[in-house]
Amino acid sequence: MNVLVVGSGGREHALAWKLAQCESVRVSALPGNPGIETAAACIQADPMEFDAAAEACHARQIDLVVVGPENPLIAGMADELTRRGLLVFGPSKACARIEGSKAFAKALMRECGIPTAEFETFSEVQPAVDYARGKTAAEGGVVVKADGQALGKGVFVCDTFEQAREAIHAILVEKRFGDAGSGVVVESKLSGTELSLIAVCSGTKYRLLPVCRDYKRALDGDRGSNTGGMGAVSPLDNISTQTAGELGEQFIAPVLRRMEAGGTPYCGALFAGLMLTDSGPFALEYNCRFGDPETQAALLRIESDFARLLACVAQGEPLPEIHVSAQASAVVVIAAKGYPGDYAKGIPIPDLAMSGVEVFHAGTSRSGSQLVSSGGRVLNVGALGENVEQAAKKVYNTIAGRFGSEWQYRSDIGVAQFVRHDA
Repeated sequence: MNVLVVGSGGREHALAWKLAQCESVRVSALPGNPGIETAAACIQADPMEFDAAAEACHARQIDLVVVGPENPLIAGMADELTRRGLLVFGPSKACARIEGSKAFAKALMRECGIPTAEFETFSEVQPAVDYARGKTAAEGGVVVKADGQALGKGVFVCDTFEQAREAIHAILVEKRFGDAGSGVVVESKLSGTELSLIAVCSGTKYRLLPVCRDYKRALDGDRGSNTGGMGAVSPLDNISTQTAGELGEQFIAPVLRRMEAGGTPYCGALFAGLMLTDSGPFALEYNCRFGDPETQAALLRIESDFARLLACVAQGEPLPEIHVSAQASAVVVIAAKGYPGDYAKGIPIPDLAMSGVEVFHAGTSRSGSQLVSSGGRVLNVGALGENVEQAAKKVYNTIAGRFGSEWQYRSDIGVAQFVRHDA
């Protein structure tokens, strides 16, 4: 089977790496990156140019297209490639609205009875400010979100009304996130432990990937700015297989039933970002693709034929079970100094010959023969261990002393994370 992975980040490297391990599978990537080249033949084309992508697929006799990033999905890549006779793993444009519009996602949660923070949606500044003022006075804080897709940067966790007002102004007035800032969602701030639930979905049927936790804040102790993710671990000490199944029925199944009933069956990855609070679990967000870097942590643990699973979704066939290793995983993101704020690009990357870990390229390119950084999150270093702490220690022991002052990474991924034997 010839499989094409669309994308160029750490998630896509992990997908290509796992798919290349499957029997009788040959992997290509569009456009890929220098790390993906070790597992796949890379095609230099823009994923947002659907004509070029389709031509590349037909030229290489691609049997299955796996779309990694959200932008092509939100723009309708799955629809267009399917129209051209290709099998695609990835939701339609109609379904991808669950990530493309936070207002749509929140309304969908409300309609499906899915627990989520109280919210309202606004297109004008003053009503949004008035609502935020009342919420912060009553509850001590709010979360302000740009309605559209802002590449993980359009979310402000605000402890004061002043912070909320500044966030609303940045989105609606300054247009800091461009078209993503045509609307704003203001919601209650929840407290608890975050959890990432990722499902491979085919209509109303789904299989859950191993449950993960993502570390969003830039600095140790969950301090600093929100990022696209600075690390991930799997499994979680307080989530058994049974509990994960119950969360799937509460947060995944209703969305799939609603999409099916609306004539737009969901076929692809569905990500639910949850908060486990003292009042129970709540949905923070939904994404129309695999998480990043949660996918890296999950795929390190998956032992079954991942290519067959994704192909069954695209072909509308019954979904095989996912077999998961009893070992735990930990992934640490190596970022350019200053991320997610201002950071340099073109930083020479040190020797990546490291044993006992897997290195996934997230933002790398070549300058002549030198491997250099091309983004904020540059590398994902992951490992397996008897438990999360051991997996994390393996990563930290391996990367210690390798990355100088031009780099940054959290040093507390997986700290104090103990693993249940039934997870």
